[in-house]
Amino acid sequence: MLLLTALWLARARDAYPIPASVIVILGCKVRPDGSPSIALRRRIEAGAALFHAGVGPEILVSGGSVKGSPNEASSMADALQTLGVPAQMIRLEMQAKNTWDNARFSAPLIHGPAIVVSDDWHLPRALHLFRRAGIKAQGFGVRGERTWRWKCIWKEVFGYWLTRLRTWRSAKIG
Repeated sequence: MLLLTALWLARARDAYPIPASVIVILGCKVRPDGSPSIALRRRIEAGAALFHAGVGPEILVSGGSVKGSPNEASSMADALQTLGVPAQMIRLEMQAKNTWDNARFSAPLIHGPAIVVSDDWHLPRALHLFRRAGIKAQGFGVRGERTWRWKCIWKEVFGYWLTRLRTWRSAKIG
């Protein structure tokens, strides 16, 4: 079952999303100087491309400061502006330290359907949590580097099933 989950996560990509009320970019590692990591940069570029294509009228960046690192949401907002996204079209959720936090802290800021942008292998768990938080969500996955991809997928296999077990009997919060 774990092997099948890993193969499913490796192929997890949604089709080009239909328009939504907001594009949500999930945080990821930020370098000590406050600049986005390579993985976060991919997510930011995908979110900016969706915005410029007219898929969503605004972007919500979600991510706090993890283990004393610079704030993920601030880093994403700065990078989005360099990609031509106007500052007034960017909203910040600056508390989240994990994917469940991304969903529950973003929920009050989202009014309507959302497009969640993350790594493709992370989307199934992220979408599950956003839907548990009462958000009508679709995903847009970005594909990462080959060198780290399978390591991330195997870690996500356990995260996915642990999340499913934790939320199996809990009520939705939205």
